[in-house]
Amino acid sequence: MLTEDPEQAREARRLRLRLFVDLDPGMHRSGIPLADHARILATYKAADGALVGVHFYEGHLRQPAPAERQAAAIPLYARLEEVLGSVPLCCGPASFEVTTSGTPALPCALGTRALLAFDHSVGAGTTFCFDTTSRDLGLSGFRQAVHVAATVISRPDATRATCNAGSKALDAAAGDPCCEVEGWPDLEAGHPSEEHLPLWVRSGEAPELGTCLLLVPRHVCPTVNLANQAVLVCEGRVREVVPVAARGHDVLPE
Repeated sequence: MLTEDPEQAREARRLRLRLFVDLDPGMHRSGIPLADHARILATYKAADGALVGVHFYEGHLRQPAPAERQAAAIPLYARLEEVLGSVPLCCGPASFEVTTSGTPALPCALGTRALLAFDHSVGAGTTFCFDTTSRDLGLSGFRQAVHVAATVISRPDATRATCNAGSKALDAAAGDPCCEVEGWPDLEAGHPSEEHLPLWVRSGEAPELGTCLLLVPRHVCPTVNLANQAVLVCEGRVREVVPVAARGHDVLPE
């Protein structure tokens, strides 16, 4: 569990939860600002024996060029090192857990020598599935592993087509275009409605009615969570249909 408040940490400790002190490196979503040393120290002390590490999510580092992200990340990791050197650790550095990084900052974190002294892990989940955002950020060595299969259901004229995969099948919050069409570089996705996605033909012909299209998400994480099942395909053959276990949880206990 993440904690950013001494009172919250004491209550979570009473419930015997494992605690990570949440630090805000500048994303301004959650966590204690790095400059608020007094609150960091108070939360550490309140967590006491329940403390296992810190959480440091630099998700705001999204500069287009890898070198730019690296330059922005270096001073943040230096400040993290200062914080870790100024507070009492619950154990030796090698056993103290430090969790950093979404996908954009992954290479930066893995290349930081100061983090090697700790039990360092990263939360770069997009590398498992990949998407067009990760590709455009210059992350190399990965292949697209998730597609949304859609069917062309309308072809009003030669310049446009519509498929049956809208905001209920793709993450529309990521912005337009919310996807690319694999194998169709001259198709450009328009703004989706709930069940439909218009496709504009920049050159050539629109795909025929009934054509199955493989859509590559711009942001794969919420896209995966929009489906109940995933079809696992290997070498062109369907191997298994599996449930998406991360969705459909009950809000209230039974």
